[in-house]
Amino acid sequence: CDASECDASECEEEEGLYELFGVVNHVGRADGGHYTAYVRSHRTGAWALCDDHRVVRVDGHPSPSTDAYLLFYEALFP
Repeated sequence: CDASECDASECEEEEGLYELFGVVNHVGRADGGHYTAYVRSHRTGAWALCDDHRVVRVDGHPSPSTDAYLLFYEALFP
């Protein structure tokens, strides 16, 4: 689907429903910068922020950001 038309957490297409489970963020220039990632636990549904050697649980869903570099979705089948 067109990302501008979808909710940040779910995207519905003719083929099925998809749910966001990971976001890689990049801050900086193309030749350097810093990466972080938000990941959702498949078991608990809790989100965590991974930043170098630090991993911390975050409340709720990560907010959409212009720093988002890669989005990871999983297909949800009925």
